[in-house]
Amino acid sequence: MNKASRRRALEAEQPAGRRLPLQTFTSLKYRDFRLLWIGSFFTSTGQWMQQVTLGWLVWELSHSPLMVGLVSSSRWLPFLVVAPLGGVAADRFDRRIVLMVMSFVMALSALSFAVIVLLGIATVWHALAYSILMGTVWALASPLRQALVANTVPQSDLMNGIALQTAAFNITRIAGPAVGGFLIVFFGTATNFYIQSAAYVAAILLVFPMRLPFREAPAPRAPALASLKEGAVFVLKDKALLSLISMAFIPSFFVLPLTQLMPVFAASVFHGGSDKLGILLAAFGVGGLVGTMTVASIGNVRNKGALALASLVGTTAGLIVFAQSRWFLVSLGVLALLGALQMTFRMANNTLVQSRIPDALRGRVMSIYMMEHGFTPAGSLVMGGLTESLGAALAVTILGGLGLLVAVALNLRLPSVRRLS
Repeated sequence: MNKASRRRALEAEQPAGRRLPLQTFTSLKYRDFRLLWIGSFFTSTGQWMQQVTLGWLVWELSHSPLMVGLVSSSRWLPFLVVAPLGGVAADRFDRRIVLMVMSFVMALSALSFAVIVLLGIATVWHALAYSILMGTVWALASPLRQALVANTVPQSDLMNGIALQTAAFNITRIAGPAVGGFLIVFFGTATNFYIQSAAYVAAILLVFPMRLPFREAPAPRAPALASLKEGAVFVLKDKALLSLISMAFIPSFFVLPLTQLMPVFAASVFHGGSDKLGILLAAFGVGGLVGTMTVASIGNVRNKGALALASLVGTTAGLIVFAQSRWFLVSLGVLALLGALQMTFRMANNTLVQSRIPDALRGRVMSIYMMEHGFTPAGSLVMGGLTESLGAALAVTILGGLGLLVAVALNLRLPSVRRLS
């Protein structure tokens, strides 16, 4: 029996579960996906509380936009180095066990850093080391979580599952920064890192009872470099897949650095504190949630390639509008639109990628896909450096304009991607 036939057999054996009243939540009828989904709430809450808290801590310690951008974005740098190793582990070992180990390491790291902050001995360099450590573990775990979505829902519900998984990320993007910002005001920064540690422990307890009904046989044991090469060769041979993965690098370089430098906008442009910072980041999350829930409600949409390319153009254009806004409420609306467009792009692109790869290679191919996160530090350094000399508004305008040119060029040069469904 070939891999496609085996997956169809697994899908046929999977209990249908009770029918949900809304198509939006179709994937939640699968028990194992529910556990993964709820666990994602906890891990994403921890990540977003870390972002707002660490960014504000570094701003208080240094008052340097460059250092805020460096520390906040350094957690993405390990994706360029260690994410492929996470993909090898995802294809070779029990994905549940590896994810639980990674979550335990993150829980222990957050607890340790909370103690350092509470004792009052934290420096910018402590924050940088902590950010890199957490980024390293997150880079190892991310391909696992991507693969687990496809292992807990049938192919027919894959886009819905990806959308709901993304929705969990965006709900916490709303709540995490907003709550984190207010907690800093009333309880200080250390409290947020204690909460982050507890969130990872909760995720471990949820992953433990999971089963993987759609997991195919693990990849044969081979040297790590040989396994990495096999995944890379598969990507290079599929030109459409290579184009989809390349597109994912654009928002990571041009868009995500904006969120890393949001403390600068909150303090220097909108003359606010950590509470206003939380609201700005939450607006981005509200838009992302609206976008993901809309896609989840539509279901397995056609013309995903055209949707991905159009969303990419809209996202980069929105950066320019945000940079030129001086009204807080208008800026919140633009950030919400940016969040919706960016997440629409990521869901459509992610679904197209996952639908083109066999499960035995899923971890390695998705680890290559996740390497796009490693471009965020480069974009943040560029944006932070430009902000130091030109100001935040002009820096974001320049990068937004360059990103828009790249997105438009891709729309013109990749007609085959526009036809993908």
